[in-house]
Amino acid sequence: MTHFPNEQRDNLGERGDALVITPSGLTERRYQLERTFGGECAAALDAAVSPGDSFETLVVTQDGYTEVVFADPTAQEPNTSTVLDRLAVELEARLPDWIGLARGTYDLSALGTAPLPTSRVVRDAGVTGSLGNLFRAVVESNESHAVGTVGQLLCSRRHDGRFSVVCRVASDSFRAAPLGRRALTAAVAEPPVDALAKELPGEYRSSRELVQLYWETRESPLRSLSKSAVLHVRRAGQLPKGELEEFVQASPAARRALTLASGTRAYDNLLHGRSDPALYDPLEVEPTLTVSTSTLADLLAVVPLYTGTPIRGGGARSAPAFEPVETLREAVASPPRSKRSTQRRSPSPTSLLAWVEQWCREQSPTVTTVEDRSRGSPHLRGSPYGEAAPVVIVDPSASSTDPAVSAAGELIMVANRAVRAGEQLLVVTPSPSAAAWAGRVLAVPYDRVLETGHTVLYTVPDLIPDGTGGVFVRSQSSPTPTWQVSPESTKRLVSGGEVLAEGSLSTPLTELSFVLPRFSGDGDQIRVSRPDGRTDTFDTVAECTEEYAGISRPVGSVWPTFRGLVTVSYRDGHRLYAHRPDTQWSQSTAPATDLQTAIQTFVSTYTVQSTGTGAAQFNQVLDGWLHDQLDCQMPPEAMLALRLPARVSPRTGPAGDITALHGRDWRVPMVGCSLDRVNARTEAR
Repeated sequence: MTHFPNEQRDNLGERGDALVITPSGLTERRYQLERTFGGECAAALDAAVSPGDSFETLVVTQDGYTEVVFADPTAQEPNTSTVLDRLAVELEARLPDWIGLARGTYDLSALGTAPLPTSRVVRDAGVTGSLGNLFRAVVESNESHAVGTVGQLLCSRRHDGRFSVVCRVASDSFRAAPLGRRALTAAVAEPPVDALAKELPGEYRSSRELVQLYWETRESPLRSLSKSAVLHVRRAGQLPKGELEEFVQASPAARRALTLASGTRAYDNLLHGRSDPALYDPLEVEPTLTVSTSTLADLLAVVPLYTGTPIRGGGARSAPAFEPVETLREAVASPPRSKRSTQRRSPSPTSLLAWVEQWCREQSPTVTTVEDRSRGSPHLRGSPYGEAAPVVIVDPSASSTDPAVSAAGELIMVANRAVRAGEQLLVVTPSPSAAAWAGRVLAVPYDRVLETGHTVLYTVPDLIPDGTGGVFVRSQSSPTPTWQVSPESTKRLVSGGEVLAEGSLSTPLTELSFVLPRFSGDGDQIRVSRPDGRTDTFDTVAECTEEYAGISRPVGSVWPTFRGLVTVSYRDGHRLYAHRPDTQWSQSTAPATDLQTAIQTFVSTYTVQSTGTGAAQFNQVLDGWLHDQLDCQMPPEAMLALRLPARVSPRTGPAGDITALHGRDWRVPMVGCSLDRVNARTEAR
């Protein structure tokens, strides 16, 4: 295996010693050269690079031209690379005097934190062949769509005189790199434009194409809520099916192909200049090419190329920054390097909210901060999922001064609002553990189930008005009350076995009768009126809160589970990764369990024996829940019906689809309630 010396580079995007070629005629067209000098550049590399030496070539589109950069992956400071010393001499001798050369630092971090769709050239074992003028073709193809391009070659000289090469292309396309299962499903159903795949000779492939070999989409037999196709693995990407398993699993190769489709790791490797061959280990492809000097000459047929669209990324990205330390010669009729803009990217924001806002702006030009944010609202609008798609920051360990959502009840409020509006919510957390917490809350949007069969709801610390200008409170010495929903859809506030309020689930909080003290302020005096008719008075609110506490509001959910409807992610360093919770029906002894176990888990988790609506839209809820966790397509509904728990029978529609369940209802049946009712909104201030 070929090893490149820059695998441990820590400084994101910076090349400590780089040699930049600037074409002539950028300000006066009559000085533009009419032929390319790829052969001369390749001859210079052939003369300057000894066996065992490594170098990197970057091909970056600017405004109206393409910039070519050579860098030494081992150099940390300018003018310290002996390889570039020799290469500079060879280039000066071979290139026309009109072409400019400069040494300095080259920083790719301005390309942005959010990944650009990035592909790598791969080949089947034993395949050889010319790549042709690949970079030139890709740049010109992207230019026709006003798309910026970054090409990369990581080269190591072999002892036989040829070069081991990693070849990548990142495109500043109008479609963000997919994050999360729904985005990956869309990427498989409607593959984004991949200029590298389009321009590669037939013997080679783009790494982003590989996902199509292992995955496909079809309409779900359960009639998906989103009416879109669902993602499942092709037969060639399946592991052998066990005797008791009705769900097939994706093979390691299929899983890795799905990772490649997201492009996150490939983009990260491009910025760092890493080869990362292990990323392709499960796949039957060769990610490292062996090329001759003549192939390098073809690839470098972009010296010069008077075509290019600068990297923009909605205005939040920019072209890499070059800081010249030594100008070997100026390009004729082109701006001097000392006067050209070399603005560096500003330091990464310290707060998660500011970092996420920058990340979103790199992919959507319409990102706005939600001003005067109220409880249950997102922090941002505008993400890869849409111009006004909501984004919420979640951290269960956040302090009271941190704007992040830290309460499960408020997270559900945000999800309720997004799902009811038909929007894709992006949840961003600071760590994998925080993402796991958010994923559990959204998967099962209630606190717990008591032995009595009652379901305990999550709450938010908003006070409940008493209708006379005061609010309800409780004694600090009393057990903390909980809001519970009975199998008969009765809502109760219970404290230590005592029912303090009760009514139907659809009854507004302001219409319930509470057996609780009432807090009111009259002028400078604070009073708490007890249910027994006695009144306590206090001089200050602080004195009052030593004896009394407010009653939190319960929060229901507009959908029995948010699995499949919300994308949960976490920040890890300078990257954002989608979090996929564990399969809810997994068991330690059987990581891939059968259909019956899955259905029984779903029924027991989200439904309860009742005489209510029959768990209406059962098939749609089950569809989203299952397909968020499965690698395979669902079996026919007739098979599902046979796997229902004992004494649970389906209610079917005209087409034979399972629309509901006899004798069951959702644990918190609020699918048809208004958003204000579900989120327990009142007029309290």
